[in-house]
Amino acid sequence: MWLSKTKFVGANLVLEPIQAVHLAPLTSILKQHDFRHFFLFDAQKTSVERYLLSAIDNVKSGHLAYALRHRVTDQVIGYLALEQVDHTHQRIVFGDVWLSDPSATLWVLDAYQTLWQHYFVDKKAAVLEIRMPSFQQEVIALLKSLTLHLDGHLRQCKRDVHGDVYDMLIFSILRSEWSSMAQRITQHSAAVTLPTNLSIAC
Repeated sequence: MWLSKTKFVGANLVLEPIQAVHLAPLTSILKQHDFRHFFLFDAQKTSVERYLLSAIDNVKSGHLAYALRHRVTDQVIGYLALEQVDHTHQRIVFGDVWLSDPSATLWVLDAYQTLWQHYFVDKKAAVLEIRMPSFQQEVIALLKSLTLHLDGHLRQCKRDVHGDVYDMLIFSILRSEWSSMAQRITQHSAAVTLPTNLSIAC
C-alpha cells in the first residue's frame, strides 16, 4: 500500500496524520481563512470543526490529511491533504493546504518536498498532481516559480455554499522530472527565509 499513517520528517516540519489532538490548533488556523471555500455546497460540513472531523474520518478510510508541525517550536502551523491515490496508474493527487501564515510558502514547499520524495523515490509513483483553487494565490505563485507543468485551468468549476464560483488549477510532476525539480526546490529554499513569529500553538 502507498498510504502509510505514519509521520514524515522534513527539513523544517513534521507531517503528522491528522488526529483529534490536532483539532484545537488547526481550528485556530482555519478560522483565519475565508471558510466559505471549504464546503463546496456540502451542507453537512457547516463548521471548521466538522471539516476537520471529516478529515480524521477520511484518514481512517485511507485518505490522508496531515497536520504540519514546526520541528523547532513544536507548533502546528498548517494542514495538507492527499485528495486521491490511484494505485492502478501510480498517481497521487494533492488537495487542500492551509497555513497559519499564508505567505510562508516555504512551509508548503518543505511538506511537498518530503512527500514528493517519498512517493517518487520510495513508492515509484509515475506522476504527482496538485489541484489548487484560484484563491490560493501564494501557493500557486510558488508552484509556478518551480516551473511545475500546468496541465489545466478549469474555469469556474467549483461553487461554494454561498453560490460563488472559482477556478481550479492543475499542476503535475512526472517521476522523470523529479531529480531536476528537487534541485530547483533546494535552490528556492536557500533563497527564502521562513518567518520566526509563529502565533499558533498546539
